[in-house]
Amino acid sequence: DCAQTISPERWAISGEAGRFTDPFYSPGSDLISIHNTLIAHAVEQDDASDTCRIYEQLMRPAYQATVPTYAVSYNVLGDQEAFILKYTWELSVYFSFYVFPFINDLLTDPRFIPGYLARFARLGRLNASIQQLLSGFADWKLAQPAPAREPVYFDFTRFETLRRAEQMFYRIGCTPEEALRLLDDQLTSLNE
Repeated sequence: DCAQTISPERWAISGEAGRFTDPFYSPGSDLISIHNTLIAHAVEQDDASDTCRIYEQLMRPAYQATVPTYAVSYNVLGDQEAFILKYTWELSVYFSFYVFPFINDLLTDPRFIPGYLARFARLGRLNASIQQLLSGFADWKLAQPAPAREPVYFDFTRFETLRRAEQMFYRIGCTPEEALRLLDDQLTSLNE
């Protein structure tokens, strides 16, 4: 993490030199894609002062939201059942709050960013709680005697939350207002 990654003085830091998280799920690559998009858009501005300030406000929480995945609940990787819950949760968040705005080219739209950040803040509090819950569940499970059994195969599409989030891939060409309504629906689904 860096104190600043984009400046109106015409410099920016991206990738591992800027903000990058654990490559296991490869969110670092997603952060690079988002950040490079913001950097390219800022470079196109005659006066990028406000743009850089807003983009910094956007990138910091986008990065910080991925940190609990590793800092809080990495232990979940040691239990299949807990990991299924973790992976389903994180995919649902990823499809809705990272992929959807990116494929709709909304992250550089000033009509979208304030509402997105407000929703992202609500998601951040929920994510922190979920990561703690998953970590505690994994700790409890790993402390139990491990019965010998065959692996359990699981169909991720059985989670309604993930199915709803996956549908965001097909919502292309959304206006900022429509996108924010869809993110509200996703927050409701994630809360469930």
